[in-house]
Amino acid sequence: MRSIPDSQAIALIAIMSLLTFFVRGLPFLLFSGKSKTPAYIMYLGKVLPYAIIGMLVVYCFKNISLLQTPFGLPELIAGIARFDSSVQGLAAKDCTYRIYRDTRFSADKTPYKTHMGAYVCRGGKKSGFAGYYFHVEPQSDAPGGYLLSAGIYMPDRDVLESIREEILDNGAAFEASVKRAKGFRLYQGNKLKKFPAGFTAEGAYSDYLKLKDFYLEKFVDEDYMLQPDLARKAAADFKKTFDFNERLNRAAAYAFENR
Repeated sequence: MRSIPDSQAIALIAIMSLLTFFVRGLPFLLFSGKSKTPAYIMYLGKVLPYAIIGMLVVYCFKNISLLQTPFGLPELIAGIARFDSSVQGLAAKDCTYRIYRDTRFSADKTPYKTHMGAYVCRGGKKSGFAGYYFHVEPQSDAPGGYLLSAGIYMPDRDVLESIREEILDNGAAFEASVKRAKGFRLYQGNKLKKFPAGFTAEGAYSDYLKLKDFYLEKFVDEDYMLQPDLARKAAADFKKTFDFNERLNRAAAYAFENR
């Protein structure tokens, strides 16, 4: 945006101030003294405020179609609930995070996050269960910063062990659930170099045991995000990960029950 010199800015402020005082004072000049205010002026004084408010309401709704379902997180939650009944009844506040950063122990004192995210899962974002994560971060190093993810991030120790035991017992079914999530890939950026205590390299699926996070990810572009039916499309993609999450949540529930 091109800036203007200070002298021009001061002149503009002065002119606008004079015009404001003139317009505000004009009625007092025209209808001062003992002269009676015309009836049409009194009429306009009564009806114009309501008319202006009505015009503002119409203007606010000018680009909104009342024939379409509302967009946003509530629609996404409803779309996921159609195939995963465990998230029924969740509100947006159960799935969203604060916008400010915890800077107490960080050298970076930037007050606000540069991303927005929603985690839709059984019991809400703090439950510890696997779920569906929708992430928007235009300034991210990731492709576009737009991400769909499903699974569980940084599970508690007992949950992690339970998931590994599930893989040990049902490795083929676990791998099949990963493959059924077309368009997603299993994140393997956080894994152990050696096998965890109590587990060995035996079995065709033993490499999964080294993982410390268990989630699928799918990066999408801006065209995807600008679709008019974004919530419906995202829910359809998340549906592909349902079997994967179900398997993880079965292991998590077992861990929670045995605490």
